[in-house]
Amino acid sequence: MRLERCDVHPGQGPSGRPYVRFGKAANTFGPRPRWMPMLDGIDQVLAWYLADIRHLFPDTPVLFPDPSSGPLKPEAVRDRLARLLDLEDRPAERFTPHTLRRACVTHQYERGMVLIAVQQFLGHRHIASAMAYVKPSARFVEDAWPRATVAAVADLAG
Repeated sequence: MRLERCDVHPGQGPSGRPYVRFGKAANTFGPRPRWMPMLDGIDQVLAWYLADIRHLFPDTPVLFPDPSSGPLKPEAVRDRLARLLDLEDRPAERFTPHTLRRACVTHQYERGMVLIAVQQFLGHRHIASAMAYVKPSARFVEDAWPRATVAAVADLAG
């Protein structure tokens, strides 16, 4: 993620937002800039990083620099995640920052975030693209019918 320090806006929204200017390109449309909410205490982690850690790196605009002061590359994050999985004796699997993105939106969907909000959160133009990210657990799917039935009966009972 090519964020720069100027992209972080702690006063935007309830817990701050980064402005992702260099988002992923879609087909031939090029990168789509978007505002992202900082959820689940990320604002506090980022504030700690900026106050206590970031000054230890070279003084560049890059928010998360690599050793050469350039933006941290996705491969570096993937390699680090793979190393952490290895240290935890987890099975070798492809685990990437994008996997974390998918897991985040799936968990939010399972907690009740509506699909249109998931679409906006991801910055997708089409709801179908957002739906491809949501992979609910078998338990969530199994429990969906009773939840919907209870809600329907409650609506009918008035």
